[in-house]
Amino acid sequence: MPGTRYIKNVFILAFLIAVFIPFVNYYFILPSFTHFLVEATENEAIRVSTHLSSMILTNDSELNKTNVSRFFNTDKAGAFVKDFNLLDIKVFSPEGHVLYSTKPHEAGRDSVHPYFSRLTAAGRPLTKIRQGKQSIEGERAPMEVVETFIPVIFKGKFAGAVEIYNDITTMNRALSNAGLRSSVIPLFIILVFLGLIITTMVRADRDINDIQVDTLPKMYRSPFYSLMLIAGSIFTAETIIMFVIHSFPFLNLVQEAVFDSTLLVIILSPTLYFFLLRPLLSHISRRKTAESLVNRMAYYDELTGLPNRSMFSETLNKAIVHADRYGNSMAVLFLDIDDFKRINDTLEHRFGDLLLKKVAERLTRYVRETDTIARNEQDGSDVNMVARLGGDEFSVLLTDFNTYEDAARVAQRLLNAISLPFQLGEHEIFITTSIGIGIYPQDGYNADAIIKNTDTALYHAKFRGKNSFQFYEKRMNASSMKRLTLESELQKAIKREEFLLHYQPQIDLKKGKMIGAEALIRWNHPEKGLILPGEFINVTEETGLIIPIGEWVLRTVCWQSRIWQNTGIPPLRISVNLSSMQFLNSDLLQIVSSVLSEYAMDPRHLELEITESILMHNRGITINVLNEFKQMGIRLSIDDFGTGYSSLGYLKQFPLDSLKIDRSFVSEVPGNEDDAAIVSAIIAMSHRLNLTVIAEGFETMQQLDFLRQMGCDEIQGFLISRPLSTEDATYFIAGKSEVPLS
Repeated sequence: MPGTRYIKNVFILAFLIAVFIPFVNYYFILPSFTHFLVEATENEAIRVSTHLSSMILTNDSELNKTNVSRFFNTDKAGAFVKDFNLLDIKVFSPEGHVLYSTKPHEAGRDSVHPYFSRLTAAGRPLTKIRQGKQSIEGERAPMEVVETFIPVIFKGKFAGAVEIYNDITTMNRALSNAGLRSSVIPLFIILVFLGLIITTMVRADRDINDIQVDTLPKMYRSPFYSLMLIAGSIFTAETIIMFVIHSFPFLNLVQEAVFDSTLLVIILSPTLYFFLLRPLLSHISRRKTAESLVNRMAYYDELTGLPNRSMFSETLNKAIVHADRYGNSMAVLFLDIDDFKRINDTLEHRFGDLLLKKVAERLTRYVRETDTIARNEQDGSDVNMVARLGGDEFSVLLTDFNTYEDAARVAQRLLNAISLPFQLGEHEIFITTSIGIGIYPQDGYNADAIIKNTDTALYHAKFRGKNSFQFYEKRMNASSMKRLTLESELQKAIKREEFLLHYQPQIDLKKGKMIGAEALIRWNHPEKGLILPGEFINVTEETGLIIPIGEWVLRTVCWQSRIWQNTGIPPLRISVNLSSMQFLNSDLLQIVSSVLSEYAMDPRHLELEITESILMHNRGITINVLNEFKQMGIRLSIDDFGTGYSSLGYLKQFPLDSLKIDRSFVSEVPGNEDDAAIVSAIIAMSHRLNLTVIAEGFETMQQLDFLRQMGCDEIQGFLISRPLSTEDATYFIAGKSEVPLS
């Protein structure tokens, strides 16, 4: 059985205590108290002797037969002995003759007492314990007597001596009985307690350390600690009882049951306290602490310390009740950090958590002074709070605003505050936030409606370009429902494989040959027909669906390239667009490498197109990823150049192969002189950086002639071909290895 060795150790400890207690009682505690008893008896005898000699020696200078006999007549002697509870008394002359004794046969003796010479020589009292017999109801019983010899000093001279006998039999027996009971009774308690421990262990059939007792701290569940506690209680009880018996002799007349009861109470009181009351109080305290912790976990965000969604909802409901009662208005602001996922993907998640903490602190600081954090008034009045609803979404509840302008001013203050840089360790981060604003009661008559409509306003703030705030409008719900439906349909489209790719040819302007194609995704909706990416691609990026869709595009391109090569078509370069979310995906390199290997595609025939915004976000990480692609042999192109940072200077930092001029510049040339100058400058600077230039979106021969004159390398546009289905692209490639450009 588990715990056998443990039980053995407990028995050994109990046995040692059982032997130790009587040993200490009879060899240390009881002799000590007997010594104190004898010493107290001696002091009492000295007091009696002094009192007696002062009454006898009124005029005489020493004790003699005359003054002793004059004092000790029959009445006085009996009264004196009775008053002081004495057994016997003797009075000696300075020469040592017995002048008086309560035992008549000893009175008048002329012989010197055997201890008299020692008494006079020492000049101090002498005490001796005598063992004797006394007659009790005709039977002889042992008795103990303290015999004390006291010298009498009168006016500085030795005037005689007094011998006093005190009976300590009753007192000593009481002490002995107390010691005996204090040894036996506690040992009985120990055995009972030990039995309870053993029973618990046997029934549990496991080690005592594995027994979970919620109401007792671990220390109090230890039998070693328990036994030592009881042992300490025993010795404390013995000391107290014996001190009481010694200090109050009249207690000898009280029945011994009283002492037994007192002993048990003294022993059990600390035991009951430590094993019942104190653990119970400790349990109550821990339970209160646990309830407080649970309450905080239920109503406060662990990361930021702000109220969470549950507390925000409760507070909002109370505030609505108060607003209805007094006819007030209030505003709810939802804030969502723009592109927060980019922080987690680019840096470690701990930096993302640190950013959320700093955002919470800044919101707390920049909300106007009358706003407070988590001030949950009982009546719901004047409650303004900042809460974290989850993820990177926060809320502000304003109950004391008067106009829409008040809410707008708070929203703008928060936008300005969040736009300031955040220092995350060695990183300085710039972020923005979008804010949706709902007003009660205009935008909803209950908490659920206000929350729903404010969230809708937040979505529209993001849709309008982020870093802005948007009040709720009723027409937003229709738009939100449309977006929600679109998200649901996109989820189904992935499972049903409703997406397909079209390919738009890319032509070498100098040779007039098709050298590649750009893969463009389409959604073949079962009811709406073919949907272009402009209608759904933003939603896929916001929801994260772009990750699985992007991987599907990459696999389809590699698979189609292998099919074309197997049919005898020369290898073509195929361009695939990467979104910012794809590029920041930590698994991107592994996915690309795995797909290329799976379809045995030459990396030189794959071109990845990325935007300027991707390049400029965290340049260090971007350069590392691009270098990895270059080492794999993949071509890299910057897409839609001119719509972002519009700077050629920074391009030399990145390992790029080509640059694609955005269609917005090409569509107005050569008629628009500004656009023509921009296109010309881009082509010239790109060539100096050894970059191939691709112009997309041209539709006229005038545009084609202009691009040829400016030295553009490659073109892509409707004049040559619109994006083609896989079947049509196959026919186009097979039939037009050379394209007439005149």
